[in-house]
Amino acid sequence: MKKKIIFIILGVILFFGILFLTYSQIYKYQTKKEEQNQQSQQNDGDGNVSETQGFEAIFENKLDNKDYTNENIQKTVGNEALVYTALSKKEVIENKYNLNLNFPIININCDAARKFNNQTQELFVEKANVIMQKEGAYNIYTLDYMAYINENILSVILKSTLKEDNNSQRMIIQTYNMDLETLEEVNFKNLMEKKSIQEKDIEQKLRGYNN
Repeated sequence: MKKKIIFIILGVILFFGILFLTYSQIYKYQTKKEEQNQQSQQNDGDGNVSETQGFEAIFENKLDNKDYTNENIQKTVGNEALVYTALSKKEVIENKYNLNLNFPIININCDAARKFNNQTQELFVEKANVIMQKEGAYNIYTLDYMAYINENILSVILKSTLKEDNNSQRMIIQTYNMDLETLEEVNFKNLMEKKSIQEKDIEQKLRGYNN
């Protein structure tokens, strides 16, 4: 019997907007992973890799910048990418926790980047600290991300899973989008209009992942 997975979607419509916005990149990473993991992936009844598996495969904890350059952007850390992994933690403590965490940082000296970094700290880092200090339960906690630049829009997609003791596993999907020309957070409505994304298409996509 399949275990019931409870999906906690933060900014769900925003996430699927970015999913459509970066379709070409998602397809590229899906194909790459299928080639690398052909022997180990689980296949469906027709021998094909499922759409959900392809979605999982895009989270490589790095930035795909499509050779984007903008000398006017002031980085916080000069020798790092515009998005990089500030901290990776992989640790297993028997009967206590199993952690596999990759914390991203937007490496731009602006208010929008600081907002993202603060939100990540509050949501994911603090949760990891709670889990490591907790006694009497076995927790499994993961965090991965992927960042893209498309038409001067920086998009960071985070995926986190949490299984607390005998409770059902939860999944958090969070996205953040920033205009690299204005250095401001991007409004989702403008993204949808730019790519002619229809709300009904997003709803269909959501139902497909939730089945």
